Amino acid sequence: MNRGECEIIRDLIGLNGRESRASTRMISQHIRQCAQCREYYARARGEFHLDMPMPRIWDALDTQQRYLRWSIVTLAFLATVISMVVNFAVEQKLTWGWIVAGAMLTIMVPVLVYIQTFRLRFIKAMACFTVLTFLLLGLTQYVTYHAMHMGGVWLWAVGIPVAALWLGALWAGILFTMLLRRNGFFCLALILLLFIPADIATGALTSAYLATPFTVHWMSLTLYFIAAVTAWVMGMCYEAYLRKRS
Repeated sequence: MNRGECEIIRDLIGLNGRESRASTRMISQHIRQCAQCREYYARARGEFHLDMPMPRIWDALDTQQRYLRWSIVTLAFLATVISMVVNFAVEQKLTWGWIVAGAMLTIMVPVLVYIQTFRLRFIKAMACFTVLTFLLLGLTQYVTYHAMHMGGVWLWAVGIPVAALWLGALWAGILFTMLLRRNGFFCLALILLLFIPADIATGALTSAYLATPFTVHWMSLTLYFIAAVTAWVMGMCYEAYLRKRS
């Protein structure tokens, strides 16, 4: 193993339980591969015998995250089953229950990816969310049109373009934060500013599809702008606070 990495891990081990969850995961991933740091951990913490199997050490370090993962999966599964039961009881067939199941997966999988991964966790979670969002749109189109006989084929005309607009705003904020190394407040400010053209374009697309007059919702646009300015000011204040501390 890299000596510098081992030194960092041993410094984190020296925190004796006061490290963050991310640091705990870094330690656990490292000692799975480094026997010397595993022995150092056992001596420093006094919690494990040196001959204790690695899976038990891993379980002890990862208990909290395992409970969190299983809680998320259990809640999503129960919500899906309940919706399926209600759907079948009301309509004697499964229709919108499939949409609920897809929505549960769209929420659950990115959260699990964020919990499970270490490097670039937010990017990986957002990538999963992006892909699953488009799949959910396709599922919704299929169920509403073929199973429920509601509406027309709106997926290509409205669904995908609108989703691309809003997800594009989210990705622009994330990439802006990463490339310029700004804090999350600036990320939120940019996203909120980009929501303004996204909202206008969404209204235009929807009006064209429904053949209705297009109107601009000035109240929502004003709220987006005020929220963006507020987030930007908070970002500047946060950076000033960090400079003052350093």
